[in-house]
Amino acid sequence: MRSLNAISRNEELLICNKAVNTFGQAIQKVVAMEECAELISAVNYKMMERENNIEEEIADVEIMCSQLSVMYDLQVIDCYKISTNTTCEVELLNTAIEVLSNLQKSISKSLRDRESNVEQRLAETIIMCVHLREFVNEDKVNRFKQEKLNRLKELVW
Repeated sequence: MRSLNAISRNEELLICNKAVNTFGQAIQKVVAMEECAELISAVNYKMMERENNIEEEIADVEIMCSQLSVMYDLQVIDCYKISTNTTCEVELLNTAIEVLSNLQKSISKSLRDRESNVEQRLAETIIMCVHLREFVNEDKVNRFKQEKLNRLKELVW
């Protein structure tokens, strides 16, 4: 496997902006909902102590959150960021399912030109991913994220 250059946060946002412009907002919103569903599935498998790919799915959701971030006002998203103080893995995993489901619903409403609170749900999801990283192999999440961002960069550049 070839060595990948680390992608900075600024470069990640550029890649994600290019992806949104290349594929379109509606398609990328649908992909974001799909990635949320896959992370929900991985969380369920983790809760059942079965083999799962939660690190890869966290990376996917983080990338889609970056794409959603370029579609919405980043300053508005930042005002919703709150910290949660949960040290119980099961509680966090249950909350993650709820947060991811809420983001899916908000994205779906936005696709139907209905009033939605995507910004708030997006911020909650971003924070949830940060907390999920505390209970998984964070290096693995970072590796997956870098690999996927490099592949996305190749697709859109």
